[in-house]
Formats: sequence, C-alpha cells, structure tokens
Amino acid sequence: MKIHLTLKKCLLIVTLLSTVSKANDNHAIDINKVFINSPTVIKEKEYNNYITDIEVNTIIEDFLKGSFPITSVQGDGLWQAMNGGDIIGNGGGIGESFFQYALLELPTLINECLSSKFCDINDDEALILSRVAKVAKMNSQLDFALLFVNPKKEHTLFLQEDGLARSALTGREPLFPVIINLDHVYRDNNLSIDLMDAVRLLVHELGHQAGIENHSHLDKLGAKVQQFINLQSIVKNSVTDRNGNHYELWLKNSDTTELTSFAVYFSKNGVQQDLRDQFLDQVKCPEGLNVYDYKFQNIHWKQASNNNISQIGAWANVQCKEQNTDLVYEVLLDNLTIELE
Repeated sequence: MKIHLTLKKCLLIVTLLSTVSKANDNHAIDINKVFINSPTVIKEKEYNNYITDIEVNTIIEDFLKGSFPITSVQGDGLWQAMNGGDIIGNGGGIGESFFQYALLELPTLINECLSSKFCDINDDEALILSRVAKVAKMNSQLDFALLFVNPKKEHTLFLQEDGLARSALTGREPLFPVIINLDHVYRDNNLSIDLMDAVRLLVHELGHQAGIENHSHLDKLGAKVQQFINLQSIVKNSVTDRNGNHYELWLKNSDTTELTSFAVYFSKNGVQQDLRDQFLDQVKCPEGLNVYDYKFQNIHWKQASNNNISQIGAWANVQCKEQNTDLVYEVLLDNLTIELE
C-alpha cells in the first residue's frame, strides 16, 4: 500500500500506536489510524506505510509551536508519542507527582464534596462536578492522561490572545490528555504550586472535557472544591534531610465517619509511595469495640543514623463504638510509626 501526501492538502496521516518496524536502520512506525491536520513542511513524495522517528518528532514540535489545535487531533497516537518521547518533560518532579496524585484522588474528593453540607455548591455546579468526577475516573486509566511540557521560546502552545500563557490545556471531550505548562509549576527552579493547586487546575481542565466552555465558571468551581478540602482537617509537612532528599506529606482527615474518605500523599524526591494502608492498619480499637472515626495528628519525621528520613511518626485519636449500642469511647494512639522505603 502507498500513501500520497501533498503540501496543498496539508493532511498528514500518522499513527503512533501500531507495530513498530524498521526501515533504513531507523525505527519506523506503521501509519493507518490517526489523522492530524498539520502544516508540517514535508516535500511532496510517496510514503511507504511507515513514518520515521525524526518525522514523529517534527509533528510533536509542530504541535508545541501551535501549528494545529489540540481539538484537531484524532486518536491517541500523538499523545502516546509525546508520553514516550524525550521532547517534553519526563514528569518526575514533585510538582508533577502532585498532579498525578490529584487525578487519582479527584473522584473521591469530588464525591465527598457532593455529599457534604460544607461544600458550597448549587445544583448546577453539583451536576458539573459529577461529570468531572466521571471524566477523571476514565482518564486516570490512560498512560498519557497528564503530559508535562517544558516550553521553549518558540513553543506557543500555551500562548493566549492576550499574550499571557496558560497553565494547562486540553480537548473538549473525555480521553484527551491534560497538557501542563511546567513553567507555571516551577518558577526559577522552585516549586510554585501545592497539591490543592493541582486539584483546582484539574477541576478546570476536566470541566472542559465534561462539556463546559466558560473559563470563569470553571475557575470558580475549582476554587470551591479547593476551599472545601482546605476547610477539612489537613496536615501538610515537608522536609529536606542532610543528604539533600526532599520529602512531602499531605494528609486529609475525613470530616465524616466514612472511613474510606481518608487520603494521604507522600513522596521522596518526587517519587510517590502509597502509605494509606500503613496508616489505616494502625488504627485499632480494644477488643469488643469497632472503629467509628479517627483523626491523625502530630505528624513528624524520624531520622535514621545515615541522616535519611526513615519513618513518619504520628498520633491518632480513635473513636471506638460498642457493638449493638450507641456508646462511643475515645482512644489516643500516641506512638504510631510508618516505615518509608
């Protein structure tokens, strides 16, 4: 099969999903699925049904330069290439891990907001947030759900008509990536956001995928979710040990007796470790009593002899309920230890 492409048509047919073959000792990618309206300058010629790595990178560069809009991309070939390539950021920093954790937790956080009397939203906003939660759950299954870009001077992907740069952009339907501007995540090589900023921004961007166009409305909705979470019992802590390792901890106690709404984020040098089960395994009541509610407090770091942080210490106030009665007792667990990898 031969495929003919001309500059006049400006239609480049690319796929980045199919079987990888080889041609002229260069990696080559079979093309048959993904259509990208791109004005990439390629001389008129015949293609066999492959496109080389160099040409893939050219298409990615075109996209970063704003040569074609995100809404014109069909299929996920471009996103797979960007996720696996070396042109954009690798997503390995602390700021990136905030977004990755926020995406996974967003359905739970939104559903908790929807069921709480402290969440300041009306019926229309509740409907939008329900849709955002569904989109977040779908997108979290994608390996390219979040793409992080270090824009160069010639990259105008994030540039708006007023000359200001966006923090992120996405498509107008589910299963598009959220493309995040790392210039707004780190400023002068310093982290400039926190986990709640990541939650707010994802509510906005996934709101677009849920069909909402109004930016101001989505800004307000993201701020309301952020405010709801901040009004709860939040523990934030960060430290850098003597060896230069940086640790981040964010812990959200529940404002209800729904034990599943507890959330904890931990990272070492931007690499996450799931500590939720370790925390919950230590919440216990005396024999004959059941855990009814709990709150963690007095979170602190424990340092090993090699100057690395090796453990997290914590206390927990646990409410224990008698079986078959309404009697509730409070138990203080003041020597909890969470082991770090």
